[in-house]
Amino acid sequence: MKAAYITVVVLINFLVFPRAGMAQMEETYSASFDRVWDATLAQLSSKYQIQSVDKASGLIQTAERLMTKDKFTGQVLRYYAIEPAEDSQVYDELFMSAKAQVRRTTPTATTVAVAIHYRTTTQEPTGISSTSDWRSGGLAERNVFEGVRRRLRTKAGL
Repeated sequence: MKAAYITVVVLINFLVFPRAGMAQMEETYSASFDRVWDATLAQLSSKYQIQSVDKASGLIQTAERLMTKDKFTGQVLRYYAIEPAEDSQVYDELFMSAKAQVRRTTPTATTVAVAIHYRTTTQEPTGISSTSDWRSGGLAERNVFEGVRRRLRTKAGL
């Protein structure tokens, strides 16, 4: 039974977070699915434009957001993400998107999985544009979880 559960979790993670640059983090709350769903959707809506919502499957996806159009180096991005390779080049644009999955894990607990994806673009002098995917370092995910916790405490009157 345990092996079947692990297989299902791995399969769900592969289907929900297929992009190589989308490592995920999870946090479990002692609250109902509906309360955690509402808190997660409210938190993501406060920071991002929501692209799609499917409560039946527990999936929330944000639209890609342009974070900066100023030139910056990989050193700046390393605060948020893990660079794809040794690279000291200058980037022109930084985009960010998020995916979340809310799922009931026990009758009294609900787990939220969040994955943040960063994408950079560089305009070469030749006019060719290149794109790099960056795996999140976890800072943005932790911020989402903190917001969900805060919203759950507020709804509980704490």
